[in-house]
This record gives sequence, C-alpha cells and structure tokens, in this order.
Amino acid sequence: MDQKTVRRNMVLHIIDGVLFITAMTFMDQFTIMVSFMKQVFDNSFVLSLVPASIVIGFNFPGLFTSWFAKRAAKRKIYIAIMGFLQRLMVFFLALTTYWILPLPATSGAAMVLSFYFLFAFMGGITFPAWIDLFAKTVPPKRRGRVTALRLSLASVVGIIVPLWMGPFLAANDFPGNYRVVFFIAFALVALSFVAFINIKEEGESPVSRQSFGEYIRDLLGLLLKKRFRHFILARFFFSFTFIAISFYTAYALKLFPSIDEREVAIFALLFNFSKAGFGYLLGYLGDRFNNLLVQKIGILAAVVSLVLVLLFPVIPVFYLLFVLIGITFSADSNALVVMIAEFGDEGSRISYTAVSSGIIGTSCGLIPVIMGMLISQGLVTYAGSFVIALVGSLISLVLFFRFSHED
Repeated sequence: MDQKTVRRNMVLHIIDGVLFITAMTFMDQFTIMVSFMKQVFDNSFVLSLVPASIVIGFNFPGLFTSWFAKRAAKRKIYIAIMGFLQRLMVFFLALTTYWILPLPATSGAAMVLSFYFLFAFMGGITFPAWIDLFAKTVPPKRRGRVTALRLSLASVVGIIVPLWMGPFLAANDFPGNYRVVFFIAFALVALSFVAFINIKEEGESPVSRQSFGEYIRDLLGLLLKKRFRHFILARFFFSFTFIAISFYTAYALKLFPSIDEREVAIFALLFNFSKAGFGYLLGYLGDRFNNLLVQKIGILAAVVSLVLVLLFPVIPVFYLLFVLIGITFSADSNALVVMIAEFGDEGSRISYTAVSSGIIGTSCGLIPVIMGMLISQGLVTYAGSFVIALVGSLISLVLFFRFSHED
C-alpha cells in the first residue's frame, strides 16, 4: 500500500472514530444513559444493565461471529453491512422517547435497553474484523497515535457537548429533551459510516476454510499459550474496575439527591476533558515505549479513584473521580486495541481478538450486573462493591507488572 493511501486511511480512521466516539458522548453509558434510565425505571439492577449492555454487546458476539469474518476475503464489506444495521439502532433508540411515557416503567426500560444492547451487539459482531482491518490499514508504529487521536479529538468535542447538554436537559421536559440528544447521536454515527466506507482495503485477507468445530478448537488452543493466557487473566481482574466506572454516577445520585442533569453533565465534561488531555499522551507513550506501560497507568488511576471514593465520598472528590476514570478509559482504549493487534499475524489476529474480547467483554459486563443485583437486594452496598473493585484492580496491576512482551 503506497504512502498516500496509508495517510488517507489514517485520516479516515480518525474521522470515523471522532464522529462515532462523539456520538457516544450523547448516549454515554456512565452518565447520560444512567440519568435517562433513572427517570424511566429507578432500580440499581436496571441501572447496572446500561453499561453492561455496551460492554457485553461490543465484546461477546465476536467470540462466535469471528468464524464468519475469517471467511470474508474483504473485511470492509462485512463490517460495513453490520455497521449500517448498528447505526439504525441509534435511530430506533431515539424513537423510543415517543413511546416510553404511556408504557409501564418495566416495558419502557426493556425497550430502551433492547435497542441500546442491539446497537452494541451489532458493533460486537464486527469488532474482531475491525481490529484486523485497522491493523491491515495502519502501520504498527502509528496505531497507538491514530487510536489516541480518535479518542482525544472526540473528547475535545466531548468537553463542549456537556456545556450545552446539561442546561438543555435540565431546561426541557422529559423525554423530549433526550429525544433531541439521541437524534444528534444518530446523525453523528451516520456521518461516521460515510467516513468508514471510504477507507481503502487493498488486496484480500486470508480466507479460513475451517469448520465451526475446528474454529472453536482453535480458539481454545490459544488459551494454552502461556503469554496470552497471562494477558487474559490480568485483563479479567481489570474487569473489576468497571464496577467503579459503572456505579460512580449512580452512587453520586444516591448520596446527593439534589443534583440534577447539570451536575451529571459536569461529570461527563470532566470525563471527556480527561480523555482529551491524556489520550494522545498515552498513545504516544504506547508507540514510544510500549502499551503495557499505558495499561499499568490506567489501572493505577482506577486504584487511586477507588481509594478516594471510599475515604472521601463528597462532591469535589467525585469531580476528581471522573478525571481519573477518564485516564483509565483512555489507557484501556489505547492499550487494548494495540496489544490485541500485536498477538498473531493476519491469519490468526481475528481469533486472538475474538477470545480476548469475548472473555474480557463478558467479564467487564457481567461483574457490574451481578454487583448491581446484589446492591438492589441490599446484600452489598456501593462502598462494598468499590472494595471488591479495588481488590480486583490491585491483582490486575500485579499481574501486568509480571507480564512480558516476549513470547
């Protein structure tokens, strides 16, 4: 692939990512959607399903659908078909705002969560193929910075969005206020699709002729590789940090009933400010040194946030928490994509991605859901869940310090 095409693809990847990630700011699973769902059906278990829908939906399907992706010589066509269907789910999510008030709370919550989950699920179907296409169209020494630029530039926009969105949501009646927000999100993901379909994929990828049974045996065989198994185990314990990320907003709303959408928007602003400020720096560190360092920084930020929320649960500290989890999110977004891409070659990269995203995504999603159930039943407090998250994060940190880049 000539340098002009490489540069063009890199720019299109950045535009696609900036538009898509910006759209996610308008339906953020940790702030905006939690606030929206709290007004539809205020229940700890239901609120835990919001981030779980995104995490499980984006990660788990690839474990099984990668078999189809490996049989597609042109990865881009496969991704484009599912990407189009994925974006339709945002349109349907916006339409639900016309129907939720006349419906029982449980029915309204189920409808919203269904479209939100399907949006993530469609993305999860293509995630391993997208990782493969990304690695195929972006040179290794530029992947960290391209990934970081996508996140950082989107986060700059994400700093501005809450400044408008908070007052707008507070000043307008529910659910019409969220309807506008979700339709804006749809417009942005539609534009991101235009950027994606203009990425140029040269040549054909290796086509697998494995039966589905052989494919599953191949996936299980990857777990026998010591270095990869160590990576998966460390990432599993890192999943416990998602308890914190999932419940910080809900915990703040419980502790301080007087806060409204304006305060939630400030949380979102600080979260995006942190991603914008640290995203490119972490991407540079990953390219300059290694992404293992970036992963460690992200976990350390999560550990500090958990210690602070346990010792000092006051509003000013919550502001700092969203800065810290912004660092965690940026580090994880940069390091995970690049570290997975470094396992295997073009023929096996999809399989590594499928196992990684399937196991990691499921644990990241299910752990907060289980914890949400325990909290809603009064068996565990929010503070208790943060203690569990802290223990898991510390185990993950130790495992990553013992992880080696060498085979």
